[in-house]
Amino acid sequence: MSIKFLFGIDPVRFFLGALAIGLAFGFARYFDRWVFFPWFPNILDSATMAVIGAFLLWDVARRIKR
Repeated sequence: MSIKFLFGIDPVRFFLGALAIGLAFGFARYFDRWVFFPWFPNILDSATMAVIGAFLLWDVARRIKR
């Protein structure tokens, strides 16, 4: 069961997809130079990406027909 809103879009997947794209564009700003990130924002970025990946993998595994 998934929640649907406007045009049948799943809001959780939409939010996670937009968040992942936003993080990717955020990191793309630093491609041309060395940058040392402060430890706390770096942990938040890494944890956010790990949560997105874990949720999407869980969702794929949940939908497998047995």
